[in-house]
Amino acid sequence: HDAGDARRQAGIELQGQRISDDSFALLMSGHDEEIAFELPPVRHGTAWELVLDSVRGFPVYGGPGERERAQPGAKIKLAPRSLALWREVP
Repeated sequence: HDAGDARRQAGIELQGQRISDDSFALLMSGHDEEIAFELPPVRHGTAWELVLDSVRGFPVYGGPGERERAQPGAKIKLAPRSLALWREVP
């Protein structure tokens, strides 16, 4: 490995700028019945926004900021053998 590889793994690009990205919560259920999950605390935002639900698909309404939102600690019910991807939002 060279020094560039080590910096990228540490979250710093070659020019010394910090690499940042959105934070996500992936909820997955392998259970054969509906199950509830609790959304985790946010680190940099104020809420979670639904990006994908494997039963309902991608939200087809509105743009960012108009999608389903939930507060940290909210109970989210997942259908049997499904997943939901949530993104942290300001």
